[in-house]
Amino acid sequence: MAFSRTFWRRLLLGVSSVIGIGWSILSLSHYVNDEKTRALADQAMVKGDFATAKTILRQLEKKHPRNPDFPFLLGRTARRAGELQSAEDHLQKSLELGAIAEAVDLERLLIRAQGGEFEKVSPRLFAYIEKEHPDRLLIFEALVFGAMADFRMKQALLLVNEWLKEETDNARALLWKAQILERLSARKEVVEAYRDLVRVEPNSVAPRLRLAQNLFMISKHEESLQEFDIILQTDSNNGEAIIGKVRALLALGRDDEAEQFGKGLAVQFPDDGWAWLVQAKIENAKSQSPKAEPLIREALKRLPYNREVVYTSALIFQQMGKKTEADELFARVGQIDADRHRLSDLTSQIWTRPKSADLRHEAGVIFLRNGHDSDGLRWLDSALKIDPQHTDSHRALAKYYRDRGRIDLAAFHESATTKK
Repeated sequence: MAFSRTFWRRLLLGVSSVIGIGWSILSLSHYVNDEKTRALADQAMVKGDFATAKTILRQLEKKHPRNPDFPFLLGRTARRAGELQSAEDHLQKSLELGAIAEAVDLERLLIRAQGGEFEKVSPRLFAYIEKEHPDRLLIFEALVFGAMADFRMKQALLLVNEWLKEETDNARALLWKAQILERLSARKEVVEAYRDLVRVEPNSVAPRLRLAQNLFMISKHEESLQEFDIILQTDSNNGEAIIGKVRALLALGRDDEAEQFGKGLAVQFPDDGWAWLVQAKIENAKSQSPKAEPLIREALKRLPYNREVVYTSALIFQQMGKKTEADELFARVGQIDADRHRLSDLTSQIWTRPKSADLRHEAGVIFLRNGHDSDGLRWLDSALKIDPQHTDSHRALAKYYRDRGRIDLAAFHESATTKK
């Protein structure tokens, strides 16, 4: 049986059409899968899980090596995670692949805002916000990040409040607001900020723990106890919650419950000064038991600059008739209080004089004196960014590093003091 040329032509056209449809379906399937994968990265970023987001975006970048979107998004994700050099590297790659220059320029401005150039770039970023730029929420985020990094806490608070007007339930904004208020020692406002965060993330332990601890600090011991109990229902081995509950029970005068629940705390959590303090309080409640003294000394070793630990230790030593030791600790309490008041003054002054290296140096020295090394070093570093030859800051850093055996760094700062 012979087939005409027309038959063969139609058959070939039909096969080609089927193959074309097959390739189209396959391409569409890949596209849908990529979109789903990218959506997973977006979800991770919304949750602040930048590590997961980066892993997903790297997979997409490997699959589509010529697509500028993925290195751009990797750059943005790295920036939001505070990895500024990595962000710049990804953005440069995206630009070379044809990313939109204006979008890359904005990301680079945000890197500068987060990386110590807040004052220089913030006017340009405010202009983007005023024009209701599509990325204005990310701009708010970077500005708050930069203001906090530069210790401009009052400005950071204004910015985060503006951000929350547009994203009421943004967990990162709520967390940063609470942390800013903690820095400003606005304790009651801190409690409300953590309440808002717990409302948004009811199953997250960390914000509820901070809520409970801050409730305790403003003497809302019953509410504090309730929050610690909620945590322990799902995380029964949480050391901070266990110790917090015992402290709340003691504050409520429920000594027997505290003793029963807090048995062996110092053995269970030997590195936690609060565990030793709580055990000392329990022992001291038993007609000023002599067992309290070694416990309180261990607490002081671990938390030598914490006001509550120092003050409680002073009271216990006073009750034991150890006047000299008690007086020394009461004097330390006085120094801690004076430092707190001075830091509050400095925060207000830096608000109006953000470029004063002297003020930043003084804040750094106070933090170091009170055992807050990371904060102290950041303050001194910020002073040197303003004035790289600031002698007092170099001297403070030289002493800090020499006391800790970091001779190389000590020598560097010592040499800087002789150049001026």
